[in-house]
Amino acid sequence: MGFTRSPVMRAVALVASLALVVLHWDDRGTWFWIGLVLLVANATGIVRARRSGKPSASAAPTPSTPSNRASYRLAEMSHVPGVATAVAAGPAQWRQVSYLGDFAVDPVSPLELAEHIWLERDDAWEIGLGDEVKPYLDLDIDEDADPIVRVLRDHPAVADAYHEDREVYRVEERRPIGVEEFAALAARALVSHHLLVAGR
Repeated sequence: MGFTRSPVMRAVALVASLALVVLHWDDRGTWFWIGLVLLVANATGIVRARRSGKPSASAAPTPSTPSNRASYRLAEMSHVPGVATAVAAGPAQWRQVSYLGDFAVDPVSPLELAEHIWLERDDAWEIGLGDEVKPYLDLDIDEDADPIVRVLRDHPAVADAYHEDREVYRVEERRPIGVEEFAALAARALVSHHLLVAGR
């Protein structure tokens, strides 16, 4: 066992075995010989450890705790029935609704856009939007009027949702939401947003 290789435990074992030898020196019975064997074994172990320079088990570095952060592309969840239903409720081609500069972009399918939408979870769920998605959403819309926020907040498992950063929506949960459930929720929210801003 690892703890018997630590310097402290070796020292304790050495003292205990020495005590057995001293206490039973006169009768030289069973306990004397047990103590003698343990004394030799522990002394040998200490000498070997010092010669090898090997650190004790107690000095071994503790591995760092792995991160619990998970990240998925929405496109990876396109097989989920709730995602497919949400996508089907929107247009087959999304058109540009925001102009970031003077250039125009072509209509694109929502599944192509889903390659640039991330669902990330650490202590809460987040929807992350790549630059490729921005022309098809109005990220300057007031939060109270944003269908993404409204749809997220309407879910019974969501305590709150907000537009945390220009490219990020964050969701605080009442209860844990699984990745497939959240993917379907995110898809509904994004489709609702595009339908509103594209219809203005």
